[in-house]
Amino acid sequence: MSKMKRLASLLLALALVLALGVSAFADGEEDGTDTEEETTYTITISSATSGHVYTAYQIFSGTLSEDGKTLSDVEWGDDVNGTNLLAALKADSTLGSLFASCTTAADVAEVLASDSWTADYTVIFADIADSYVSGGKTGTYSEGSYKIEGLSAGYYLVIDTLAEDSTMADGDAYSRNMIQLVTNVTVANKAVYPTVDKTVSDKDASIGDTVTYTLTGTVPDTTGYDSYTYIFHDTLSSGLTYSNSVKVTATVTTTTTGVDDDGNEITSTKTSTVTIPATATVTTDDGSETVTNYTVVVSGYTEVSDTSDTTVTYYTYSNETDAYEVASDTSDSDTTYYTANTTDGCTVEIIFSDITSLYDEDGNLIDVSTISKITVTYTATLNENAVIGTDGNTNEVYVEYSNNPNGSGTGTTETDEVVTFTFELDVTKVDGDSYDEDTKTYTDVLSGAEFVLYYTVTTTDETTNTKTTTKYYLIATEATEEQEVEGDDGSAKTITVGTGTYTVTGWTTDKTKATTLTSASDGTFEIIGLDTGTYYLEETKAPDGYNLLANAITIVISATYKDTDNDGLDEVEALTATADSKSLTTDSSSGTVSATVENNAGSTLPSTGGIGTTIFYVIGSIMVLGAVVLLITRKRMSKAE
Repeated sequence: MSKMKRLASLLLALALVLALGVSAFADGEEDGTDTEEETTYTITISSATSGHVYTAYQIFSGTLSEDGKTLSDVEWGDDVNGTNLLAALKADSTLGSLFASCTTAADVAEVLASDSWTADYTVIFADIADSYVSGGKTGTYSEGSYKIEGLSAGYYLVIDTLAEDSTMADGDAYSRNMIQLVTNVTVANKAVYPTVDKTVSDKDASIGDTVTYTLTGTVPDTTGYDSYTYIFHDTLSSGLTYSNSVKVTATVTTTTTGVDDDGNEITSTKTSTVTIPATATVTTDDGSETVTNYTVVVSGYTEVSDTSDTTVTYYTYSNETDAYEVASDTSDSDTTYYTANTTDGCTVEIIFSDITSLYDEDGNLIDVSTISKITVTYTATLNENAVIGTDGNTNEVYVEYSNNPNGSGTGTTETDEVVTFTFELDVTKVDGDSYDEDTKTYTDVLSGAEFVLYYTVTTTDETTNTKTTTKYYLIATEATEEQEVEGDDGSAKTITVGTGTYTVTGWTTDKTKATTLTSASDGTFEIIGLDTGTYYLEETKAPDGYNLLANAITIVISATYKDTDNDGLDEVEALTATADSKSLTTDSSSGTVSATVENNAGSTLPSTGGIGTTIFYVIGSIMVLGAVVLLITRKRMSKAE
């Protein structure tokens, strides 16, 4: 029954009413091609899709009036088994009573034209009729339109199929089946499908930061579908860690009518956001039941013992690549096989098995025709595998959706992708007195200098209007390497040393827990995974013999972004940075900012045994010599007396 339900809207839109004298409304002019044998007509499907085949099946034949609106002398068409169709109509639990007394095609047409006929009945009728048509007439595609020519007068069912040598492209769908009373007429292709858009809360972030992703999928007209599958397939790059925080809302537009004080009818439209819970409690005649709106499946692999299902993709685990790989052969009894939790190996799937049956938090069914968008938000954390620079850390999504109102099957939208960027600060510690004016470089680098990095956040107490500034200090992990050194006994031994390469892991308000950044033997240290913004580099220990920096260095990192390839994906257009308002060297491609920090040697004070004590020795000698002279003088004066 699912195969033809989308007929309803078009049947009503075209207002094709059948009876012994059937009246119908055509969208084109009635200017058939006259021949000696008969007048033939053309159906043109506008906005047709290349690779699709549209087939017209004659359900009823008859004589078309001059104005092209009435079909008389109704008989069963050339492409329908009328006897079996009528038997099926009589056997249907819903329509059976309406066709109980019918014996001819004209009788059936009369029922379709009656005032008691409804849109729901049309859906059921079309679904049944589809099973009893065959043959039909196809046409040709040219420049976005498809023409079916040489049709005799009658009432036709037009069905969209895919050519044998064609595949369904992303963002494509089958057209709804179309019913058309033949004149030369143009009808619109009735293929409808969703689109998806993805946004990210922050274009740049530090490693350890949480960013929010928003997936917004449009909801097409689902008329004619028994159910409508709608699945978000979202893939995070290795630099992003998914957190299970999915929230779903729907954008709902409702229209209400009323009467104003003057008795005039008024219409108001309201758009609102409705929360869609994963499950909802629905009131039933027997009490209540829990229904599932959607399920969330996260990437992973499950070991299986049975690999006989040919529709499933199986994987093996490779120790060499530390990854799961698609198994080309599943017959080896000694091999362990796995299935992916997500159908295509993506990071997370948000699966709506049927968006025509969504319930709000209060357990009320939401009319799908009022839903224009479904929005999913979730968070992810930038991790230590983050890519630095213009390539960034990608996150992409596409929607899998029901694409055949006349049967089963799904299609996929085009992929939408966003990028989160992060950067690196490279610091070189140098002797400020070693600058060479000729080469514009420093000849002496300094190891052993220690720093902490922090940023500040200022908040205001609204009651007291008091401002408080809080410092957030960097916490990072340092990469290490093994080195061979000579041991105390003269033998070689291997030790593990830091490399001066630090990867951001988080931030703390407790300075005692901050990571000490130490310049390595080449005078450098690197901080990997910084957001844009203002940072302060504070020296906590100077190299031996050098003065400690009096103030923290203010470093400002800025970036602008642009879709340079016109592929919908941003890249780093420009990376700029300053240190105490002086420009720094940057590389937007690698995402690095380079800063040189000077230290100056301290003043050399006199040491023991130096000139200071020599002065005292000289003065002491003079004083002794003076005392001797004075003593001799006094003795001579005494003898003279």
